[in-house]
Formats: sequence, structure tokens, C-alpha cells
Amino acid sequence: MKKFLYIALTLVLFAIFFFSFIYLFYDKSVEKTPPLPKEFSLTFQDRTYQIKSEVLNKQKLKSADLVLVEKARHILYLFSKGEPFRVYHIALGDNPIGHKHREGDEKTPEGEYRLDWRNPNSVAYLSLHISYPNKSDKAYAKAHGFSAGGDIMIHGIYNGLESISEELQLRDWTDGCIGVLNPEMDEIYTSVKNGTKIVLKP
Repeated sequence: MKKFLYIALTLVLFAIFFFSFIYLFYDKSVEKTPPLPKEFSLTFQDRTYQIKSEVLNKQKLKSADLVLVEKARHILYLFSKGEPFRVYHIALGDNPIGHKHREGDEKTPEGEYRLDWRNPNSVAYLSLHISYPNKSDKAYAKAHGFSAGGDIMIHGIYNGLESISEELQLRDWTDGCIGVLNPEMDEIYTSVKNGTKIVLKP
């Protein structure tokens, strides 16, 4: 009987210690997560705060001073004065992992660039040009004996494919560009001026 009580007490103490450790670890991880403005509705996912698009996208459309792309999460944010005011689901190139190095690799670039010009008569509704390749990209391509490629855009759905736009956005279908739905492209095209910085994260 005494042996049974000893084992039971040991298990209880172990359980208390284990769950106390988990609780303390969870609290610290939350404290280390950078806070976002209180007015946004947030969810906690993979230790990163995700702004719910249905809340964020109800805000008034502003003039963006930064475009942020998170490739792994297929998300594009529009920022103004340090705060996001729009978030969109995006499609990438058919070979999305890694930085673009050469023409035809169907990768979407990573790093800091500018949205330097626009095309109102795009084959994909409307488009904004990303200033890839930069000097570093060109030097890398030259050193390895191939072309760096170019014509990387944020654009809408290809003209004539509007009827299947929702289906297209379920996969990565571009040649290295960033694809969004046409109503979303309307907002991006209006909000983002030529020369706006774009940061593309892996």
C-alpha cells in the first residue's frame, strides 16, 4: 500500500512540475512576440501574430509606403506609417522556394526592391513592376554565365481567365510574379505609387 501511495505521489508531483514548465514556457514565448496595434483582431499561429483579413481589409484604403510579401505564407501586406492596412492572399511562381537567380527558373525574388513602373494595359489585368534584377542580381547571373531574367510584376488574373480566378489562386501559377485577384489588384494599383519599397521575405 505504501509503495502504491509513493508511486501516486511521485506521478502527481511530476505532472505538476511538467505542466508548470509548459505554462512558463508558453508565457515567455508570448511576451517575446512583437505586439501589433490593439485595434486589430489577432490569432496566435506558429508563434506569429496573423492579422485577420476580414477585419484589416475593412479599413479605409490609404496610400502605401511599404509593400511586404511573406512568400512562405503566401501573404502580401500594404503598410502606411508602420501599420498594415491591407492583407491579400497571393500566388507565386511555379517554383516558389528560394531567391530568383536566372531567367526561366520560375522563382519569385527575395529581398528589397522598388515598384518602379506600372502597366495599365497588362496581359494580366493591371500590373506593377518589381525592380528585379538589381546590381547584385545581375552580377551573380553574369558570374555564373546566365541571364538574371526580369519582368517580375504584381499583377491580376490573365485576361480571359477571370472565370477561373478563384481556382487559379489555389496554387502557384505565375512565372515568378505575384498574382492576386483583380478586385485586389485594383486596390493595390490605386494605393501603391511608383517608387514604393517592396520587401519580399522567404
